Amino acid sequence: MLTSEYVVRIAANEGVFSGLAGPDSVLVPVPSSSLQKKETLWVPKNIADAMAAMGLGRVEPCLQRKRHLRKAAGSANRPSATEQYESMGVSCIVSPKEIVLVDDVVTRGATVLGAATRLREAFPESRISAFIAVRALFPRNFVSMVEPHYGVIRRRGNDDAQKY
Repeated sequence: MLTSEYVVRIAANEGVFSGLAGPDSVLVPVPSSSLQKKETLWVPKNIADAMAAMGLGRVEPCLQRKRHLRKAAGSANRPSATEQYESMGVSCIVSPKEIVLVDDVVTRGATVLGAATRLREAFPESRISAFIAVRALFPRNFVSMVEPHYGVIRRRGNDDAQKY
């Protein structure tokens, strides 16, 4: 079993997808910071494929990087939500009723916020939410590896993002 399938199975068992994703959802994998090459590992797409296999929507990789962006992971100079937004383009033709962004890791949320803003611009009538497998910054009161968190990612004044 792939790790992506395992993560989705655990999330499903924990009830994470109730009210978040369903058969009519469009699952949009968040693009990596670099321009996507055909045979490159794309973990968010693998997670979205595993969700689709469980009947939680259909995968539409309609967000792409228009230009390379410096990698956020391990960087002190992380790209801002605005930089994320400006580096992405949307290629979906039909306006979906419900979009679920799918990503593997969230630290501050700038990538997801940039992606959601780009999709909101293209599809103002769509409901947009996100499923992210791992939070990189754990709360002070760590409880367990499987601890679903529901919240909102908002923009802060310095153009960074912050989870709530």
